[in-house]
Amino acid sequence: MRIYEIIVGQKTPITFLIDDLREKWCLLDKYKDTNDFLKRTIDKAKKELDKTSPISFTYKKNKRGNKITSITLFPKKISGNIDEELEKKKVMKKVSLSWDLKREFINYLKDKFEFEDAEIKRNIEDFSRLQNEHEDPLVFMNRVKGGSRLKSNPKGYLIKSIRGWLKEEVNDL
Repeated sequence: MRIYEIIVGQKTPITFLIDDLREKWCLLDKYKDTNDFLKRTIDKAKKELDKTSPISFTYKKNKRGNKITSITLFPKKISGNIDEELEKKKVMKKVSLSWDLKREFINYLKDKFEFEDAEIKRNIEDFSRLQNEHEDPLVFMNRVKGGSRLKSNPKGYLIKSIRGWLKEEVNDL
């Protein structure tokens, strides 16, 4: 975890003195042999990150004479460990709303329910499914708008109504 925190977001190599790492990780009295220290900390962390994390590293031992004095970590991405659902959500936040939703649908959300772009993007999957699966999504939202007048959170009421309708649709299949 400590190495992950060091390399996440890094694009350039990072060099650490071995003694600084020992002190930082409270391992001054353990693994006196540097190769043993590397095997039990760095190599172990690398193996675990390679197996589970979308970000890992390679490293180079830096020597002064025969003694390893520092290491340089080279961050790398492991595409096989990337959570596709999470990546899809990251991309969706960057994409224009009109990529998934019709202009009239977006305008209705903004005009009648006062949604901001960021709020629409957070719920884009639900809105997209409503638009594509309901026979008349604007009529559906208009009915919900009527019922939302007495609610303290009309936007939340709309989203909850959409999710309820989507759940019913799944159960009807």
